[in-house]
Amino acid sequence: MTINWAFIGKAMGVYVALPAVAVFNGVMRDAVMLPALGPLVAEWLGTGTGIALVYLAMAFGLRVLREPRGSADLWLLGAIWLVLTVGVEIAIGALLGMSAAEQWAAYRIWEGRAWPLMLVAMAVGPRLLGARPGQAGARATAS
Repeated sequence: MTINWAFIGKAMGVYVALPAVAVFNGVMRDAVMLPALGPLVAEWLGTGTGIALVYLAMAFGLRVLREPRGSADLWLLGAIWLVLTVGVEIAIGALLGMSAAEQWAAYRIWEGRAWPLMLVAMAVGPRLLGARPGQAGARATAS
């Protein structure tokens, strides 16, 4: 298994747009959904719309890349994007003065928090959206 590092490097440029899309979604969730629907429904609906918007940006960005890519490249990209997303979230929380306990609260799906679903979406998104038909590793297999 060989990793196409040129593809990974170019795909990092796609990632730059994803936090901007997520922040836009969060602002809209807080401004529109939260007052109308309450915190729990707004969080889950906002996470759903956030995943949809991030996937649209991801699909567009990965579609324009001309590098060949296989299944291993896409899984690795998802893992990198997952780590970056957690890092960005921690950095933003720190800049906003949030404690580690406050930040950890967003990950508690057993308490009704939806954020972990976004992390799963970031991890599997490249594999779901980045495969090219007819290319080695592009078929939806159990790899």
